[in-house]
Order: sequence, then structure tokens, then C-alpha cells
Amino acid sequence: MRQLLLTIAAVAALTACERVDSSTVATQEIEAYVTVVSDGHGAEITARLELDGSHLTYVELGAGDALSANIDGNVTRLTPAPALSDYLEYEGVLPVDWGPVEVRLHRPNWPSAVLTAVLPEPFELYGLPGEYWLAEDIVPIRWSHPTYGEALLQVTGRCISDYERVIADDGQIDLLPGDLWPNSSWDGDTCPLTVTLERGDIGAVDARLANGSIETIQVRATGLHVWH
Repeated sequence: MRQLLLTIAAVAALTACERVDSSTVATQEIEAYVTVVSDGHGAEITARLELDGSHLTYVELGAGDALSANIDGNVTRLTPAPALSDYLEYEGVLPVDWGPVEVRLHRPNWPSAVLTAVLPEPFELYGLPGEYWLAEDIVPIRWSHPTYGEALLQVTGRCISDYERVIADDGQIDLLPGDLWPNSSWDGDTCPLTVTLERGDIGAVDARLANGSIETIQVRATGLHVWH
């Protein structure tokens, strides 16, 4: 997921974009987009402010305006991330892996606004010992603390076609023979794969903002080996 966000940022950075100072923009003209990701080693927060109805016009904080993130009582100020061109994103890190999330836009001269969500409970994606033959073996995947909602499962590797599926977050799934397809260039030797599981939450956006979203994601990854 984090790699996807970085790819989106890179594409946007190569596209013509503009910046406007927040002192000239009312709160109701701002769109705020926030993502919070935890991989079990703290939470990474990214936020992007855009001018309502524009195409790649970013709102740059000025005149005392600021962004902060609060996760379960742990607070940090978001600062501009390094970027190409006029693309603008704010980022911060907190040493906490779950709990209520509040991202606040502080404004001394305009109404402030807040986006809220919940960073889901952490979990462990269990290691998968042994090697599996794609043509015949069932590949068991297990994880702790199921929510019984939905999760996103991804399996990637140089020797297979990427596998992605929305599944029940019930702590277990078995990949059956035929679920993973080998690439035609694979010579059949043992191949490492990466298994990634994500669970998340979509939160609430302050009505004082023009638009936006806040998404929280817990992500874990483990490895396995296959052959065919």
C-alpha cells in the first residue's frame, strides 16, 4: 500500500500542478485527503490538501495554519514531504500501532477542521514453513485477531502473476491449486513469494471542509516458497 501511495505521488509530481497559500483559501474551499498506515512498527501519516474543484492545485499551509495527527493521545505535527515540482504532501510518524485517529487542520483566521477514524487492531500474519507445489498443494495462510469484516490479500513474486483478492477477515484462508498462476518464463525452481494482508477503516470528514477522506490501514507481510 505504501508503495502504491509513493507511485501516485511520483505520477502527480510529474504532472503540471500549482500551489496556493492557505491564507487565501477558506476552510470550505479545501479538500483534505489523509492516509494512516501501520506495519507493526508505528504509524505513518500522510495528508494532502487540495483546492476544491481544481485539478492538482495544492493548498500550502501558511499564516499560522498547521496540520497535526493524534493517535490514542500521541500527537505529532505534519510537515511537508520532499517532492518534485509543486506536488505537496504532509507527513508524520507516531510510535503507536492502533487506536482512535484525529487529524486536525488548525487555522487561527478560518474555522479549523478535523478528520477522524480508527486504526484497526494490530495482528500477526503467521509464517508459512516449507515449500508448496502450485499444482497440487493447498497453501495455508493464517493471522491473529480477526475482525470478521473484510481484508485485502495480495500474493506477489517474480515467478507468478500477481494475486489480489478481498477476503473475509476471519483469521484463515487456504489458497487452492490453480489460485496462483506461474509465469511462462519460470523454470520451475523454488521461488520466494510475498504474502501481504491489509485491513482498514474509512473515517469521517469534517463538514466544514469541501470534501476529502481519511483511510487507516493495518498491513502485515510474510514469505513463502513455491515450485512447480
